Amino acid sequence: MEANKRRIKDLIMCPHCYSDLKWLEDSLQCPECNARFPIQNGAINFIDYSLEKTWDSEFQAEQMFNKTLTAKLYNAGKRLVNNEYKPRDHIREFMSGVRQDSIVVELGSGNRRLRSDVINVDIFPFPNVDLVADIKRTPFRDNTVEFAILDTVLEHVPEPHKVTRELHRILRPEGKVVCITPFVFPYHGYPKHYFNFSKDGLEFLFRDFSECKVEMNLGPIYFRNTLPLLYRVRVNSFIHFVKGLHFFLSSFSST
Repeated sequence: MEANKRRIKDLIMCPHCYSDLKWLEDSLQCPECNARFPIQNGAINFIDYSLEKTWDSEFQAEQMFNKTLTAKLYNAGKRLVNNEYKPRDHIREFMSGVRQDSIVVELGSGNRRLRSDVINVDIFPFPNVDLVADIKRTPFRDNTVEFAILDTVLEHVPEPHKVTRELHRILRPEGKVVCITPFVFPYHGYPKHYFNFSKDGLEFLFRDFSECKVEMNLGPIYFRNTLPLLYRVRVNSFIHFVKGLHFFLSSFSST
């Protein structure tokens, strides 16, 4: 937070009424709507989000904080065996073209920090988070962000169209977004898993942007799930063909 504090001051406003904020020692205050946003452990809290207590959510929280022995073993094992198929590191490629000290925001960052100059936004106050905020209604001013990152986040938002609308608002006219989302992927709720996205769905969500390129990475899970279906379709088609051929030959022999 300290490294980005000076830049953040120039970038943010009240997310409720879009007015300038007054910086106090332990909080930010909006003179217009009297909203107060506390600063806790270096992060500015724009929302107060409480996680629904379920076994899945608690396990995911342990995994993100990586403090318990179970979480550490799970995260270590996930590097070797997991459901994700990434033949290329799209985030690394995206960041390689971003100069240092650019205005880069990761929405739904979790507990990682891609680079020291990246501003992290999440609904949970992880140690590496700068702004605890709802990514559907961020505190960033219009046309201030140069680059935005959403890495497997959009599927966890109940209204993803509001996130893309918000991205369109905060990005500069020449700004760029990299968004990674699952297509065929198992349930992973943190806090919840609402959607998986197709190429058509992503193009629709980002339709207001000047350009949208969607690249699909089809891995083992996709083929595991689709090959049996294709097999059944082909078998059914073959059966219908044989039945039709038999009917044709029967009709021909009876004439």
